[in-house]
Amino acid sequence: MPTSAEQQAPAEALAPTARAILDSVARTFTERGSAVSMTEIAARSGVGRATLYRHFPTREALLAELHRVAVRDVGDALEEARLDELEVAAALERAAVVALSVGHKYAVVVREQVPVPRDEADALVRKPLRDVLRRGRLNGVLQADCSVDWLEDMFAGLVGAGLQQIVRRGAGLEPTARAVMTAFLDGAGARSG
Repeated sequence: MPTSAEQQAPAEALAPTARAILDSVARTFTERGSAVSMTEIAARSGVGRATLYRHFPTREALLAELHRVAVRDVGDALEEARLDELEVAAALERAAVVALSVGHKYAVVVREQVPVPRDEADALVRKPLRDVLRRGRLNGVLQADCSVDWLEDMFAGLVGAGLQQIVRRGAGLEPTARAVMTAFLDGAGARSG
């Protein structure tokens, strides 16, 4: 059985079998919802129950690791997107595409609201987005009278709604990202005149 230190290892340090199980779980949850038994998870992952429980001794441990991997994957994709090198509107659109494209894989887990270490989520996901929002306020693209917290909440809410459109209704990624951006900039964009 893994020690608590092994369970808290960074996502990239996961054993290949554990990562394959998590990828299978994400697909299964997307297809069937999160009310899937550990026995079915093992079967759909192509491993025995003993192997599943060796990597994830409880359902809560499995969900927590899946959520942590989701945060890490979104954070890695945001880093690769190089938001700091783009104009604010382009950076926000790219952030929306990243959040929707990576996030839809993990949408069910996000709905479960499994806690992930806040400092990790802040550093990997919130900080890059908040940096773009601050820049947008400073250079007049976004309303200066909206706090960064408010802008972040609006953006996250619209991305969450976009995820629902993709997962529940089969909406396309690009049109959904454009709709998120249009709605965000219509509501939070700086007003002229």
